[in-house]
Amino acid sequence: KVVEALHFIAEKTNLTPQDASQKDERIIRSITGYRLNLANAIDEIRNRLSQGLDNIVIKSYEILNPTIDTKTLLQSLGFQHLLARYETSLVEKDENTRFNIDKGAKSIDGYILEKGEIFSFNKMVGPANKNDGYLETKVVVNGKLAPGYGGGICQVSSTLYNALLQCDAKIIERSPHSGYSEDTSYVNPGLDAAVSFGYKDLKFSFPHQPTAIFTYIENDRLIAEIWGENECFDSKSITSKIQKITNHGNSDAFIEVETIVSTNGSIEKRYKDTYLVPIEYAQILKEQNDKNN
Repeated sequence: KVVEALHFIAEKTNLTPQDASQKDERIIRSITGYRLNLANAIDEIRNRLSQGLDNIVIKSYEILNPTIDTKTLLQSLGFQHLLARYETSLVEKDENTRFNIDKGAKSIDGYILEKGEIFSFNKMVGPANKNDGYLETKVVVNGKLAPGYGGGICQVSSTLYNALLQCDAKIIERSPHSGYSEDTSYVNPGLDAAVSFGYKDLKFSFPHQPTAIFTYIENDRLIAEIWGENECFDSKSITSKIQKITNHGNSDAFIEVETIVSTNGSIEKRYKDTYLVPIEYAQILKEQNDKNN
């Protein structure tokens, strides 16, 4: 009966490895497979039962590597260098938000951006509404969280934006959110990139080389990677600092944030954003900001 149960578990959990491949303007990332080792699993169960354990976690899986992994394919296509990598946390994200993030990330994952081509986040992802298959969760409207479809895709655009700031991307369009709270704190204020179809977009290009862009979920992390033909030797420095807090009514405040992006010690970009935040959270942000700076 144990062997029969393990065969059933293997049938449901074994995963065949998948080679990386190229389809049109996309790179399909490789998938590492795994297979239950039945003999080791039986020994594992026997040992756990002999210890009197009621619950047994089976760990006897063999890793099955693909023949062609993503890095190998990238190098064969000339994308030799990882130019930037940035990740944000998905811990405590609700199921609908996580679904939207995964769906939005898959819309971009593996895209090959030609030299000088302008990338539009909204063009790639679309309206991200109910008709597109996105779920209802929370979105930022006039500085406040409100029910809406597609909540979570701004984490995809913001994670990608922070990767772009680390390399030689030319940022053409980027907008902040109108508000900021603990629910949207996956990046620091001043480093977000809000998107809203027909209103706010994230647009950029790489004037000097083609790139491959990846956005994907790994465990509880959303990851953005940018690969290119030529390594970037510039030294980047990115700082965001709260300059001013102004009370707005009894429960809210506006925070003004200045962000400076420097390349090789020289200021490349300087901009200011203003967010509506809960008044008690504004002081917490200020204390964290002063500590980090």
